[in-house]
Amino acid sequence: MSLRSGGSEVSDDAIHEPVTVLLRQTDAKIECTVTWPDEDSRDYDLQSLSMHQAKREIKAWLARDGYRPVDRWAAPGPDGQQLMRHFARPPANDRIFPATR
Repeated sequence: MSLRSGGSEVSDDAIHEPVTVLLRQTDAKIECTVTWPDEDSRDYDLQSLSMHQAKREIKAWLARDGYRPVDRWAAPGPDGQQLMRHFARPPANDRIFPATR
């Protein structure tokens, strides 16, 4: 299943621009928001029970659509209950990918 199914597709001009993933932990639930290059933000339900599992789950979803990480997970807030990372589709002729950890 594509993360963008049911919505608009990313334009050819924006296909290589990064998407932003924000994971939030509230009580026993992990919330995920993806902001696409066209500034469309969507919330996704994850099956994961921990932040570690959620990172792997969203990375796998995006990888199925051709996205690769362009940076590392970072905590934008002081409480450590949020994590953010950017993912992008590399150009078809680009064989060098950044670290995927």
